[in-house]
Amino acid sequence: MDRALKNIAIYVLIVLIALFAIKLTSAPPEEVKELSFPQLYSKVQQGQVEKASVEIDDLVYNISGTLKSGEKFTANAPKDSQVDIIKAMQEAGVDYDTPPVPPPPWWTSLFSTLLPIIILI
Repeated sequence: MDRALKNIAIYVLIVLIALFAIKLTSAPPEEVKELSFPQLYSKVQQGQVEKASVEIDDLVYNISGTLKSGEKFTANAPKDSQVDIIKAMQEAGVDYDTPPVPPPPWWTSLFSTLLPIIILI
């Protein structure tokens, strides 16, 4: 009984040491600053935005990127606002990209095709 307890204790100790080593070597999570639209627009005009990625949603632009100070940021900008954030970034010389919008999943088109057939049956 004593020997089994000793073996279990050794394995538990090895696992704890491994978990501690993983925690020490893993990088801390980067802090992402949440900017409001007016804050983002003023930083773009002041030339403080280094690069950005603009994801186009239905009613908003989801913008994430890096400031020249090295801080990461995210912001939401309305698409139909009086201020065009894309044009402002172009004028300020911000390096930005717009990744393509992913297509809808295959099962949605299958569902829309099969639904009328299922209803008729």
